[in-house]
Amino acid sequence: MGDGVDRFCRAGWVVGRLYSDWPVDLPADWVRLVSQPQTAAEQEATQISIKRNRPFGDAAWQQEIAAKLGLSSCFHDPWRRIRKKDGAA
Repeated sequence: MGDGVDRFCRAGWVVGRLYSDWPVDLPADWVRLVSQPQTAAEQEATQISIKRNRPFGDAAWQQEIAAKLGLSSCFHDPWRRIRKKDGAA
């Protein structure tokens, strides 16, 4: 490919010296996969995960990881007001 990602891969920076080894083998077309532009839905999901400190992935995985790490608050709407109980000042 000749882009920056490809140069780092050939130099061994991504898998060897800069980061620790991957827990799984890289796909043969890894550079192509990470070089593809994101869809609008993927961009939105990424931004929500970043803004709310929410795990990134499908909904079931997010819930599982959030439960393990005690992150349930990241799924609450940050703009929702908690209503006062009747009679409360």
